[in-house]
Amino acid sequence: MMRGLAFATVATSALGWMAPARPPLGHISAHSGGYREHCSLRAVEPGWDEAEMGGVESKAVIQWYPGHVAKAEKQLVDCLQRVDVVVELRDARIPEATAHPLVDGWVGNAKPRIVVFARKDMVPGSAVAEWHRYLTSKPDYNGAPIFWVDGKRGAGVRELKRAVLSAGEYVNKRRENRGIRPRPVRAAVIGFPNVGKSALINQLVGKKRAVSENRPGVTRSLQWIRIGGDNSQIELLDSPGIIPAKQVDQNCALKLAICNDIGEASYDSERVAASMVELLRATHSRRSSFVSVDVLADRYGVDPRLAPAPNPLEAIPRPPTGPMTGEDFLALMADKHHQGDMFVAAQRILADFRKGLLGKLSLDVPGNEAAWESERKSDANGRAGERVSEEMKEMLVHGIPVVMPTQEQLRDAQFEGW
Repeated sequence: MMRGLAFATVATSALGWMAPARPPLGHISAHSGGYREHCSLRAVEPGWDEAEMGGVESKAVIQWYPGHVAKAEKQLVDCLQRVDVVVELRDARIPEATAHPLVDGWVGNAKPRIVVFARKDMVPGSAVAEWHRYLTSKPDYNGAPIFWVDGKRGAGVRELKRAVLSAGEYVNKRRENRGIRPRPVRAAVIGFPNVGKSALINQLVGKKRAVSENRPGVTRSLQWIRIGGDNSQIELLDSPGIIPAKQVDQNCALKLAICNDIGEASYDSERVAASMVELLRATHSRRSSFVSVDVLADRYGVDPRLAPAPNPLEAIPRPPTGPMTGEDFLALMADKHHQGDMFVAAQRILADFRKGLLGKLSLDVPGNEAAWESERKSDANGRAGERVSEEMKEMLVHGIPVVMPTQEQLRDAQFEGW
């Protein structure tokens, strides 16, 4: 039986479904996370673009107030002026959603920047390979090394450390040329909340120096961590996770909530869990190797690909028009395992996802390959010198930066290390 589902409309905004025992989600604000993540939930506005979700209509609308975020951004940007290398950490399960839209402006081209995808162990190898090929083939790719690491077990961390040192050697050589004594490489590790920055730093250091937990907001302030004591070669800056002060699109926000990369006060668990089921199904239809929906049927006894059962409360049952919705799945799961409590069912399926119990998966699929391949070829005439050979791309998989600087980079005194 379907329990706890109700639909309502206020003015022109669809509130969607909600458990009757929970407060209405018109406007709710709360503080959570280590850095006072002030959030607000609002109703879904008409005209929501379902194409962005691959056919999934998001009912989990997520917002946060930008006041404290803008202050944290300013502190981080000020510190970035004093570092030599920037390590941008993203979540391998959602490589696109965890690409901060302002990093390009913060870092520019004057400093070496290394992109690292954490939680490689939670993503299928096919997704890693396809995303790596996509990122290194984009027209704006400048040859900077891209790493896929497991921050908890250390896979890929040694190669990353070598790349940081390599970039640091370049920086110190420039210092010597200007008559300045060399010093340990200063590297900043930045990214969204809970993408694994502190865990990665602990692997680079070789022991637990940064507090690391699987929840957003643990790191509350900027802190320097030295590798190797007085004979240090690298000084790492651990930073709090920074979410964009301006609202990100709801597709990205949903994925951040699913992966626990933003505080729980910014979303309703039941709505996020229901949208997650639909997103898993939509992603599977686009890339079956990225997501398996069989595990949902096997684990919970509910197959999201099936049509919902007729509602026994309807005098004339309506024929199903397609597969069950995410709310249908959550309600059936709640009836089957949790005495109809949809909140408990939502908490369970989200926790199972975050623990990797739903298998290896990727929620982001690379963009239209035909479009970006055409763009890359059309752009080749004007930027032939900036493209990277296939041999170089293969070398970058192993963390070896080999790309020569362009004339524009040399003229503008930009970073020429890649």
